[in-house]
Amino acid sequence: MATSILTLRGATLVSGLESVLIFKSFPDFAETYFQSLSKLVLSVFAFNYALLFLYSAVIYPDFVSPLRHFPRPKRWLSRMIYTRLFTKRTQGQLLQELIQQVPNDGILALRELTDIRLLVTKPSVLAELFVHQSYDFEKPPNMRKFLGKLIGNGLITAEGDSHKFMKKNSQNAFSFRRVRELYPMMWDHSLDFTEALRSTIKQQSDENNVDEKHLTGKVEILGWASRITLDIIGVAGFGLKLNALEGADNAFVRSYKTLFSPSKEMLLFFALSAWFSAGLVRMIPWRMNKVFEDTENTLSEACLRLVRSKRQAIQNKEDGHIDIVSLLIKSGHFTDESLCDQLLTLLAAGQDTTALSLTWATYLLAIDPARQTRLRREVQEALASVSDLEKDEQHISNTLERLPYLGGVISETLRLYPAVPVTIRVACRDTSLDGKPIPKGTEMLISPYLVNRSPDLWGADAEEFRPERWIEKDGRPNNTGGAGSNYEFITFLHGPRVCIGQGFARAELRCLLAAFVTRFEWSLAMDERDVIPGGTITLSPMRGIHVQLKAIDE
Repeated sequence: MATSILTLRGATLVSGLESVLIFKSFPDFAETYFQSLSKLVLSVFAFNYALLFLYSAVIYPDFVSPLRHFPRPKRWLSRMIYTRLFTKRTQGQLLQELIQQVPNDGILALRELTDIRLLVTKPSVLAELFVHQSYDFEKPPNMRKFLGKLIGNGLITAEGDSHKFMKKNSQNAFSFRRVRELYPMMWDHSLDFTEALRSTIKQQSDENNVDEKHLTGKVEILGWASRITLDIIGVAGFGLKLNALEGADNAFVRSYKTLFSPSKEMLLFFALSAWFSAGLVRMIPWRMNKVFEDTENTLSEACLRLVRSKRQAIQNKEDGHIDIVSLLIKSGHFTDESLCDQLLTLLAAGQDTTALSLTWATYLLAIDPARQTRLRREVQEALASVSDLEKDEQHISNTLERLPYLGGVISETLRLYPAVPVTIRVACRDTSLDGKPIPKGTEMLISPYLVNRSPDLWGADAEEFRPERWIEKDGRPNNTGGAGSNYEFITFLHGPRVCIGQGFARAELRCLLAAFVTRFEWSLAMDERDVIPGGTITLSPMRGIHVQLKAIDE
């Protein structure tokens, strides 16, 4: 009863009732000590809110909460604030430090003023959360509501029966066979990507009077990666040529870049909306509210027009595309509005994450020339033995998928730099984990960055970039990297909420990285200390990744 009353809403209600009771029952007392009704009300509210804070910040967490028995680090909140504001360390790095300092059985309690969040640290608990009790946990309502405005109510934001329905009826569009059919398109775009980079550094070489046989130049790779992955998801997702690589300036591309390659001001808007309340942020007289609303409306309307056009083409038997939205339309399970949501989700999940992975792979190979050379040699030898590569989907997929070092570089990049380093789930009902009660409303932190780099799971070299861990002694690739279970590599999560597009992402990375490494050598063109992982939701380099490219003679 105390817990239900001692909430902000409960304290406000009780304060109002107390004020009326005191004023009506003890008028002389009220007049003597408070002189006016307003002073009485303010005093009563201040007193009850102070009691609420005392209960919420001291009594409940330490003496009442069912989470009080979990081990927890000291000064978590102050350490987190200091890390986020005054150091170059990421939240994932701080979490790594904590689990080494605080013994635990798989769950740590992180105290934040009046709240306690639980951090999952062990694979055994992750297995329960991801698989056995996956639908006991959902994304936080505030974050889900905001993401729904940003990317629609698709697979990322859906929960419960809605998520089950969407996943069941979307799986065919992301099947192994469907992804293989997309390889020729991905490879063609990868060649376009390298040609665009070559043209850029040729222009720089011309300005510096450098011989064309020795083309060199500097580029910021994240910007280029974002453009080419947008083009690829445009064709693969909904059969539309966006021409972002060529610098197209249409309304769709502009709107997309505003939302998914945001300015610092827009990033702040996203952070406040996702972590606090989108409704509260909308009450602030801030121009970003209108910018966001106008951009989101433009993108949604463009998506809806595209979906209706494709549906009409399919009905008239004029559409021969194998893009994902066409396959979803042909399934007959989705309305136009639902397909629009799926399309927005595809854009967000299929573009930004792959662009970041390619960027981090470029960085890791830039600071490790020997491994870059080894990868280049493997891909060049494989491509030299294949004829008519551009036209045969089976040759392209078979050639790239069987390359162990290429696969190892991609898996190791995904391990060290998961696109989403930390995610949150909330218990939507009273449940349990590891035999311990988890009350409804408890927030659970899941950190792929933490788990993927755990020395307890990956050994003393867990922090090192070592693609060889994904290759057997006889040279065959493996799918584990030496991990002991599926829950030690969680970049794509697991269970019902596993990323449905992970096969697509790996195929895209194979094509882009293979084309890139055979046409350029590169080194880091910035101080390595300035390579700082950041971002609001995804793990993005705060200052980009600048590299010095040298074209390889074809």
